[in-house]
Amino acid sequence: MDRLEGEDALRALLAALAQQSENAEAHLAIGQILLARGEMKAGWIEYKWRKKLEMAKGMVPELADDFRDGSRHDSGCDTLA
Repeated sequence: MDRLEGEDALRALLAALAQQSENAEAHLAIGQILLARGEMKAGWIEYKWRKKLEMAKGMVPELADDFRDGSRHDSGCDTLA
């Protein structure tokens, strides 16, 4: 997906959330787009909605929030999970 397609998808997903704010699939898709763009903090907030999907119940492991903030650590690497 190129940047323009991502922007179009993001607008459509935000419109879906305006109609149904608890739409976990839309939140998850927004999270995936944001993470792909490098927007880690906002991306992980949205990506957490995956746990609300029926198909994910019991399959999604719990991860500590501090591992998903995109911060730098002593190794100089960004933290991603």
